[in-house]
Amino acid sequence: MHRDGLALRIQALPEGPRSELSGLAKDALVDADFSVPADFSVFEPANAPPPTAAPAPAAPAAPATAPTAQ
Repeated sequence: MHRDGLALRIQALPEGPRSELSGLAKDALVDADFSVPADFSVFEPANAPPPTAAPAPAAPAAPATAPTAQ
């Protein structure tokens, strides 16, 4: 069921989901809800530098051995 192109209810049915809208308001939207945050920055993967290799972990120290008596 749809009204004015909008779904009227959402139900999970064995044959697939069914949707239904219980209310619709045509109030003005608040522009601030759609603004880009001030600290937002664009990340372009194609322009990103290649990742640097992580330094290899240090090899574990060899166990100290006691001098053998002769």
